[in-house]
Amino acid sequence: MMNNDQEDYQPVILCHAACTGGSLIYRLLVSSFQFTGISEISHAWYPNPKSYWPLDPEVQLYTQGVISDTLFTEIFYKRIRHCEKLVRETGKKMLIREHTHRYFFNPHHDKSTLESISWVNDAFSKGRDESLNCLLSVRDPIDSWLGLRHNFPEEQPTVFDEYCEKYLFFLDKVERTKRVHLFKYEDMISSPQEVLLKIGKFLGRLPVDLDFEKNSQVISSGNSGRQSSAIYARPRRPFTSRLVRAAKASKNYVELCERLNYPCLFDNLSSLDNRMMFKTYLNNILHVCTKNALKPFNQIARKFPMIRD
Repeated sequence: MMNNDQEDYQPVILCHAACTGGSLIYRLLVSSFQFTGISEISHAWYPNPKSYWPLDPEVQLYTQGVISDTLFTEIFYKRIRHCEKLVRETGKKMLIREHTHRYFFNPHHDKSTLESISWVNDAFSKGRDESLNCLLSVRDPIDSWLGLRHNFPEEQPTVFDEYCEKYLFFLDKVERTKRVHLFKYEDMISSPQEVLLKIGKFLGRLPVDLDFEKNSQVISSGNSGRQSSAIYARPRRPFTSRLVRAAKASKNYVELCERLNYPCLFDNLSSLDNRMMFKTYLNNILHVCTKNALKPFNQIARKFPMIRD
């Protein structure tokens, strides 16, 4: 078991699905607790051998088959532990934002082999009766699905029900994670100080700076979400009745809402939602009509490049 001094310097893990406010939450955690953070960490990225890797010789060897999957995984974990040692020597604690989506929501993978919600935590816990502190943020699955469809369509499962099934499988791992604190993105937006204090209680260390304006100063890899320091609830993205029908037909979605304590989409549709769906239908029709109307011109433009100018 870890003593208190050892535990105080062990890294903290942040896990979340894509499009659930991870960028903002990561920045708030780093700025509020004065963590040193590394972001979007994942060994399961399958790097492209033609990409530019001037500072990563192991990846270059891995893409050439010189290093096996198993050996690269071991090297990758040792590199993370080395970073943690460097951070500890500065007197700080490291926050690791894992690329959870790659492990649990990848549309090309059926099931993750992780024991807990975190690959880093699994590697750390191997052979030990210990666990790292894991923070898990969740968001209304409708909003995360709509955000995923809009921002990263290639990273989403093919249908909404499959997404909910993968989310449930991910939540099953929470029960196997020894030290995990779950909180909602919506609560972080509405009451950031209260949520951060609860996180501090879980970690055994209070936040040292609750000036939320400073979160935008945190620079990180994978910072694809909102860039400003403003903390506010964004309106739900437009959706159509197709999503409503998919939600009604999905038992996985109903179970997911029950487990996360969110209302089902079809339980509280307002007149504003209905107007939004009609407007979305209208916009889609106009977009298709415009695209079809421009087809002849585009065919001519490809033959005569000056027309495009």
